[in-house]
Formats: sequence, C-alpha cells, structure tokens
Amino acid sequence: MWVVLLLSALYTALSVFTAIVSIRYYGMMKAPGWEARATDAGWIVTSVAPDGAAAGRLEPGDRLLAFNGDERVEVLGAPLLDNVPADQTYRVDLARGGRRISAELMLPLIRAGCCGRSFRLSVSSSSSAVPCSRCCGPTIRRCGWSGAR
Repeated sequence: MWVVLLLSALYTALSVFTAIVSIRYYGMMKAPGWEARATDAGWIVTSVAPDGAAAGRLEPGDRLLAFNGDERVEVLGAPLLDNVPADQTYRVDLARGGRRISAELMLPLIRAGCCGRSFRLSVSSSSSAVPCSRCCGPTIRRCGWSGAR
C-alpha cells in the first residue's frame, strides 16, 4: 500500500513540474541572429540580422567550421546549435577570405509571437515561417526546430 502512495506522490510531483515548465517556457525560442544554408562548399552564412547577437561578427559568405570546437558542423551544419544551451555564449569558428576566425556569440532565448510578424529560416533547403517577438530580422529559429528547447 505504501508503494502505491509513494508512486502516486511521485507522479503528482512530476505532473506539477511538467505543468510549470510548460507554462514558463511555452513559445520560447533560440534567436541566434543569423542563418546558414548547406552548399557544396559546406554550411555558409546567408544572412546576419543587423540588431542580432551576431551583428558585426559574422558576415554573409562565412563558412561554418565549428561550434565550441565541434567540427561536425562542417557536415551537419547549423542544426548543431540545438546542442548549445540558450542564454549562454558559444564560440563559432568560421572561414572568411581564406583565414580561420572565431567569434564568441550569445544565444538568447526569447518569447515568440508578440509582434505578430513572421520571418523565414532556411535550414537544409527548407524554410518555415516563424513568429518573432523582438523583430530581430530573418534569423529567428522556431523552438521546435530539430528539437531545440
């Protein structure tokens, strides 16, 4: 009998925790401030939001080499940002003009849907409309994109 009561209490606690997390983080998304597209040469930065986290650090045409030293980004590309925790800095290594450069960037977590605008994100030759709360340009990623939380 006590096992049933213990499991019921545990189930109730986990249900409350799930409800709190769902309410708190519903509609949140990562906003890197840039977008990239897969090409024959690798993953290339296609645009940088002028007021985003990458403004002045990344440029269209930069080729992605690594995120936080993980060089799988050359093959797997921008979806590896899903592994970067939100609201923390990450290092992106790039090839620009034949030189390897690094940039420390913040990956802000923002609430979606406040301003009612939609933007497009290119990921592996597909695009999806994404609502934006801070209207930071065409680089907002949907929170469900490849499992981002």
